[in-house]
Amino acid sequence: MAALNVELETKNNVLIVHMDGELDHHSVDYVRQQIEDAINGDVFIKHLLIDVKNLVFMDSSGVGMLIGRYKTISARGGKVAVIGIAPQTKRIFEISGLFNIFSVYENQREAIKNLTQQKGSL
Repeated sequence: MAALNVELETKNNVLIVHMDGELDHHSVDYVRQQIEDAINGDVFIKHLLIDVKNLVFMDSSGVGMLIGRYKTISARGGKVAVIGIAPQTKRIFEISGLFNIFSVYENQREAIKNLTQQKGSL
């Protein structure tokens, strides 16, 4: 079993999840719990940014976990974005349809700017 390192940080109302390793059926429950604990913690989280540049593998359980977090964040009126799509994860994102529900950005700064910008209203 390959290890998965998960680091969480919060900027504005965006939870940033950095994953390094393999997101599979061995690690998915741990990651889900880390994200849920942060979302339900003391700091209000509206958006989720997932950094997958160091993710070397993801199976269907990882896809399911990401879709579940998307549903949680969407229910709060938030958005989910991803950065760092590498060749080893790009194909699973394509096949699973994750690109249809997640916005993709080049870097963290661009993602946070787009996630947190308010739409003007009259």
